[in-house]
Amino acid sequence: MDILQACEDLANSITSFNPFEYSDVEIPKEQIQRWQHLFGFREEEAIKELSNWRADFGRTSIPLLVWQEISQEKKRLGYDKEAYEYSLSSRWLSRQAKAQNPTSPSSPTKTQAESIYLVKLEGSIPDAAALQRLAELPAPPEIKSDQGETTELFAVINGKEKEKLLANLPTGSSTTILSISRARKDLSHDSAYPTLGLDTTLPQNRPSSPTATHQKSHPGKEDYPVWYFFYGTLADEDRLGRLLGPDHPVSLIPAWIIGGRLGTWAAKYKALVDDFGGGRVYGHGFLVQDKEAEDALRYYETGAYEVVRCEIYLETHHGVNIVKGLTFRFTAGNLEE
Repeated sequence: MDILQACEDLANSITSFNPFEYSDVEIPKEQIQRWQHLFGFREEEAIKELSNWRADFGRTSIPLLVWQEISQEKKRLGYDKEAYEYSLSSRWLSRQAKAQNPTSPSSPTKTQAESIYLVKLEGSIPDAAALQRLAELPAPPEIKSDQGETTELFAVINGKEKEKLLANLPTGSSTTILSISRARKDLSHDSAYPTLGLDTTLPQNRPSSPTATHQKSHPGKEDYPVWYFFYGTLADEDRLGRLLGPDHPVSLIPAWIIGGRLGTWAAKYKALVDDFGGGRVYGHGFLVQDKEAEDALRYYETGAYEVVRCEIYLETHHGVNIVKGLTFRFTAGNLEE
């Protein structure tokens, strides 16, 4: 899974740094305001923290290739490379832990609770049992390991669990926590929500209506294998093969869907949104075999997209075959036409 590997690489990337590189350089006003917005600093705090961060010999540095992998999503959230590196640092995590009031913990938002984080098992958190205790987990966390020469272990937690972990960390301790995101998948069990190009709030599309569009044959949240429609970078067999790995053979079938239109975002990425006028989009169909493969796709698309239902028209040697499937709909803002 490319995005997971990229995130794991962040924890190991400490670079040499010249603390005098920025000593005589005035910090741009735009950068100061960015740190005020992202980290809640007053102006003088932002200037001081930026200066101290740039003078830190051991500051975390993200390799350029890794930043290119995740930069579009992080820039959308307001980060540049330097600010995101700071957000991963023990320096910032320690500030968060100190600011947390154990007697009156803040309640994470729904978005925070649904976020995914990788916690490196080291130092104050040597194993899954320690993390389970500190984050107050009801069961041992899922563990992932990298594929490098040395074995690095990461535990997977959500935003609510991360808040508990930071609140319970012993004073003076630190840990490596990497933020990753994936496309949301929230398929209703008893309605057509969400379906591309279909307003499920209309009376005729509600489950109580005898003419409701939803049918039992629509894929459910845990149904595998499941057909997906790809229209952008995923509609490339080489890229898809590298993403899924050798255990998931790739075979794309020419296809189209109805109810959407394509635009671009970040000046180069294709993105699918609703077209309630019945617009047609051409691409390829792909049969996703299991949850592991689907998770790789969701991490690749990031939180800028969500999984929605659609009908996929597969162009086979025997004619057009219509299947109920899924695709990725853009949710992060307005598109360029």
